[in-house]
Amino acid sequence: MRNKLLADLARFISTRPWWSGLILLVVTLGLGFMAFQLKLSTAMTNLMPQDDPMVQEFDRVMEEFAGAASMLVVAEGDEQALVTFAERVAPQIEAIKDYVKKVDYKLPRDFLTKHALMLMKAEDLKNNHPLFEDPNVVGFLTNLNNSFEREYTGSGGGSIEGQEQEQGVIRFMDGLQTFLTDMNQALDVDGAKAGVHAAEAILYGDP
Repeated sequence: MRNKLLADLARFISTRPWWSGLILLVVTLGLGFMAFQLKLSTAMTNLMPQDDPMVQEFDRVMEEFAGAASMLVVAEGDEQALVTFAERVAPQIEAIKDYVKKVDYKLPRDFLTKHALMLMKAEDLKNNHPLFEDPNVVGFLTNLNNSFEREYTGSGGGSIEGQEQEQGVIRFMDGLQTFLTDMNQALDVDGAKAGVHAAEAILYGDP
C-alpha cells in the first residue's frame, strides 16, 4: 500500500510538475501564515489549566506587579551624585511607555503614609506601640531607644538578619541623624519647618 502510494505520487509529480509546484506553493504559504500566528510565552501558567481560579489569580498578580519582568539599573559613584543621577534618569526611563510600566528609585512615601502599618508584622506593631504612648521629645526618644534595642540588639532578643533588614537599619539610623540635626536647628532657626522635616526623617528615613 505504501509503495503504491509513493509510486502514484512520483508519477503525478513527474507528469504534472506545474501542478505539483502550485500545490507545494499553496501549502508553503498556508504553513507560513500559520507560523506567523505562533507566539512565544515563557509563563509557567501556560502549562496549567487556564480556568483554575488559582492560576487566574496568579496571572493577575504577575500582571499587576510585573514580578517576572523587572530590570535593575546599577550605578556607582559619590552618594550625592547618585541621587542627582537617579532623579534625572528615572523620568527618562519612565517615559519609554511601550516597555516601562513604572520606575522605583526611592521610597514611595505616599504609599507608606497610607499603608505602612498594614504591611507591618504583628510582632513589629506590638514592638513599636510604645512609640505612640508619649508624644513629648524626651519620652519619644526614650521609647524609640527601647524599641530599637528590642528589635535589633541581642539584649532585647532581636537580631539583624539579611540584607533587607540591614539596609532598613542603616536607613533608620540616617533618619535618626537627620532628626537630631533638625531638632537642634528647630531650637535656633525655623522651628516649624525643621520640626516637620525631623518628623518625616524619623518616619521614613533616607528616601
